[in-house]
Amino acid sequence: MKTKTLFYLIYLFLVVGLISCSENDEDYKNEEQPITESPDGFEPEGQSCGEIIPEDKLIQVSHQLYEKLAGKKLKYNAATHKGVTYICAKKLGLSEKRAIIMRDASIMPDVYQTGIANGFNQQWSHAFMLKKTIFGASWIWGDADDDFHDNLDGDSGESESPEGYNKKWAGYYYSKGNQDLGDWYVGYACHFMEDIGFVLHTSFPNIPMGIYHFRFEDWMDNNWSKGHCFVNDALAVSPNDYYKFNDPKKAIKLAAKSSNWYYSSYGKQAWLAYKSSNYPKKAGTGNQELVKYTRKMISETTKWTGGGIKYALDKYQQW
Repeated sequence: MKTKTLFYLIYLFLVVGLISCSENDEDYKNEEQPITESPDGFEPEGQSCGEIIPEDKLIQVSHQLYEKLAGKKLKYNAATHKGVTYICAKKLGLSEKRAIIMRDASIMPDVYQTGIANGFNQQWSHAFMLKKTIFGASWIWGDADDDFHDNLDGDSGESESPEGYNKKWAGYYYSKGNQDLGDWYVGYACHFMEDIGFVLHTSFPNIPMGIYHFRFEDWMDNNWSKGHCFVNDALAVSPNDYYKFNDPKKAIKLAAKSSNWYYSSYGKQAWLAYKSSNYPKKAGTGNQELVKYTRKMISETTKWTGGGIKYALDKYQQW
């Protein structure tokens, strides 16, 4: 059972310190401008305060927000989230309609779980950080495992559960014969697995990783469909290679270890290569090692995300 109060205080202290350290970096000034308009009267700022979209408008508003936010700045790999989710859904044989519903939903946690008013829930729910101890991998921060599980299967038994959007989950809607909303929740859940595929969501061994966290993600986004074209690495993964699992919480832990600084065969190397490349941001930049290990990170993230979609569709017989 997780108690997050102490970890919130520690993390917020670090966040404030890291922001102050990066205030002189021109690339960070005003980089993430708030978006003040959204369709049907639902404001992204309102979302961060916990405003719930009615279920009968959830798919429509998510799609409208997806289109409105396309090309605008969202934290945590917006291009990667929507790209990987859509690719996995299509590779698993889902229709264009179903793939789009999942794609649109996959960006929504970054709209809904942000801001001081929501207790910086994004920083907590989108991470699963591990450190290495004499007893093995030890959890130190984050509950992406609960959010992933609860949006697929409902209450996981943790003190904060259920943590699915509006306390619902994919299985709830599938059981009612509402495949569209079930698919929406699968896409929403994919976001948490995709975050865990990134080394900076599973590791915090040094201060520069915090300072340049968003910049690394910007670089990945900027090279998604141009420059190094990381989209091709997601497309290259066969659905036969998507990971198979029966326990979403354990899957997050395995995925986190796979990308973690201390345990991954590529996570630490990707960061070190990013540092040695002088923290690039633009398309086509970065040394060969950085590109090599980031490609591996994208490939592994795709395998885990595809496995998450397959898990839900198998469990709830929604093929």
